[in-house]
Amino acid sequence: MNILALPGKLWPRSLAARTALVLLVAFAVVQAAGLTIFAFDRVDVQRLEQARGLSIRVTQLYRALVMLSPEDRLLRLRAFESPPDFVVRIEPAPPRAEGEWRPIRQRIERMAEFEFRLAPLPPPMRPREVRLLTDGEYLLVGLRLPDGPWLVVRAARPEGEPWHQSRFLFAFLGMGLAGAVLIFWAVRRLTAPVRLLARAAEALGRDVNAAPLPETGPT
Repeated sequence: MNILALPGKLWPRSLAARTALVLLVAFAVVQAAGLTIFAFDRVDVQRLEQARGLSIRVTQLYRALVMLSPEDRLLRLRAFESPPDFVVRIEPAPPRAEGEWRPIRQRIERMAEFEFRLAPLPPPMRPREVRLLTDGEYLLVGLRLPDGPWLVVRAARPEGEPWHQSRFLFAFLGMGLAGAVLIFWAVRRLTAPVRLLARAAEALGRDVNAAPLPETGPT
């Protein structure tokens, strides 16, 4: 059974067209695999950058509050203007894994915990505990202050977007077009001796005294 057989008119009649089609399909599969691997790597890098940016932002807020008295912290938070995706509050208890909130298990987001624990502060002023929870859309960061209460921050969860730059897709489209052009050129060059042989065989069928083919080209 021919494993390369295609239904109807999808399978070309000529050897050159069949060869080009097989190479184009194989090239497309390799391109798709490379694009997928690159996209996953890019998402990881973007999420790492966003997680570090979030940890720096939360750490700066923690530093500003840990040096204040409990009363001044509340005043500072009331004056703090935060966007809807970055909510800050002081709680007596840590954030708990209940309802839709669950502990963070992603390796990249867990790395942010080390940023919190190693905040650029004297050891007595560093967070006593760190809690990281997520509901899939938001992160809940809990940092225990040295005097007992918790700084709790709800922020948008870092998400990578591998397609947000147009030059990323343009690069792969350009590579695909260049590969297709090279495939068609190579197939045409490599099947030229076959076309020449076919024409000579047809000429020999019409005239047994036809001129012989020159013995040139690759073996």
